[in-house]
Order: sequence, then C-alpha cells, then structure tokens
Amino acid sequence: MLSRTGPTRHAVVAGFRPRAEYAGSIHDDSAARDYGYRGALVPGIILYGYMTDVVARSWGLDWVARGTMRSHSRRPVYEGERLTIHAAPAREDADGLSVEAEIRNAEGAVVATGAATLPRAAPPAPDPADYPPRPIAEPLPVVGPGGFHPGDLFGCLPKRMDRDDVEEAVTMFGQSWPAYLDDGIVPPAYLPMFASRNALASYALPTPSIYVSAHTRHLGIARVGAELTTAGSVLAAYERKGHHYIDQRHMVFADGVPVALVDRTSIYAARKAH
Repeated sequence: MLSRTGPTRHAVVAGFRPRAEYAGSIHDDSAARDYGYRGALVPGIILYGYMTDVVARSWGLDWVARGTMRSHSRRPVYEGERLTIHAAPAREDADGLSVEAEIRNAEGAVVATGAATLPRAAPPAPDPADYPPRPIAEPLPVVGPGGFHPGDLFGCLPKRMDRDDVEEAVTMFGQSWPAYLDDGIVPPAYLPMFASRNALASYALPTPSIYVSAHTRHLGIARVGAELTTAGSVLAAYERKGHHYIDQRHMVFADGVPVALVDRTSIYAARKAH
C-alpha cells in the first residue's frame, strides 16, 4: 500500500512465463546473447506491471478507470532476479494524487523508474474517430533500420478476453488487488502489452524489439467478455548510438469503447554486440 508519510517497499522475484511468441526475441536466451545480454530479458512491461500492483492496491477502481501510469527501463533484468519496488510517499495537490516509484535489483541499482497519478476528475477523452482500427496487412511490410516514419500505421488482431486471460495477466504482472479476479477486470498493465503485441505483429522488423518506456492514460475499464482492439501510429523515428527507435501512440478499445491511450517508445532495430 502507498503511504503519505514514508516510502513503501515491496519485494518481487522477476520472472515471466515462456511463450512461443518470445522465440527469436530478446526474451529468448539465444537471441538475447546476440545483442550482448547474458540471457533472456524479463520484458520491460512486466516491470511496469509490478509497479501498477502497488498503485492499484492503494487507489483501487478509481485509478483503474481514470488514472495514469508510466515506466522507463534503465537496466536489463533477468529471470529469477530479486527486485525491490520503492514507492515514494504519495502526494496530493489540486490536481489529485501522484506517486513516483523505482525498481532496484539486489545490488541496489535502479533497473526501472515509474510514476502514477489519480486525477480528481477524468480529463476529456480523445475522439475515437481519430483512431480507426485496421487489420494487419498481408504480406507484412518489411522495415529496415531507419525505415519507420511519422504517420506509419499499426494493424490489429482483435482479442476476446476470457477469465483465463485475466488469470494469466494477474500472474504475469504479479497482481494482488483482488478485484481483478473477483470482478473480472482486465489488469491495466495488459492494455499497453496488447497494444505492443499488435504493433509488433504489424511489421517484419530487422531485429527483436526492445521496450524502453510506456505511458498509459486509463479511459475506462475492460472486463471479461470484452473484445479488445487497438489503433495506433508512429509519432517519431530516430537513431541513437546505433539503435533505431520509434515513439508510438495507441488507442485501446473494449467493445469499441476507449479504455486506454498508450504512448510507447521502443527500439525496433537494435545494434548487435561485437
């Protein structure tokens, strides 16, 4: 639970369930070593999810419906590492509640930073008409380093959420707030992950994608039985130190109703280790 007077600490063991879709990605041992890592990386969105658990247990349904969350990955995290989430004292002002957090490894190094807010009132939602979902193109467009440009669009593979999906997300993101299972609520961390999966499914990329950061504004609640869809585009594309990045924006819908607006940065063409 978040505190108004002192920092909150919560220990977790980093991990993720191996999935067929991770083959050839940096979440796969052999591919990760090609890019200079000692083994498979825990996805950055999993660390994002660990931080959401601390927030949801304190701010509950209001935060799930209209709050915000952001995270930025700083260092690699490997399967089985012992991590500690440190949340600063929550602050309250005229706009609502806010809190900053960081995740540290066993050596005390910061591996991810994050922040969440709970506005007093939900700001106006973006116009859904500006985010029309589109199917995944066939054949997949092939993108090389420097090949993305602002305005490039992402497609969508719709997904009908069932209880097994929610249970898997609760386990994957280490969620302890009981309402997810009791009331059939899709954990908010699943929404940026779903947007990312659709983005990755929309293009043939030159290297495995690497999570850098995400900022999600919650617009509503997705529940068991809802069909999730996304619509998104590239906001900016650039190169730094041999890595090629894209900034993206995605709207996530549940049965056609907006439930999240996700801004995400990722590396889509990584520099290989020499």
